[in-house]
Amino acid sequence: MRVSRHRPDLSIDQQIALRTAASNLRRRFEGVFGVETIERFLYSSYDEFAGRAVVLNYLPCWPSASPARG
Repeated sequence: MRVSRHRPDLSIDQQIALRTAASNLRRRFEGVFGVETIERFLYSSYDEFAGRAVVLNYLPCWPSASPARG
């Protein structure tokens, strides 16, 4: 399943990284959280970090690492 949100403000690399992160989180939290919840968390976290980030290269990977640590 793919991330359903279309974000023309993101580069192709960022979009692919977010899609991959969403897919990984969906597998990890299958049966716990729905797809919509995972995507909403991922994109809201990305937007929050992007607003104050200085280095943007690995930013799409960061929101998916936070819940996966637990």
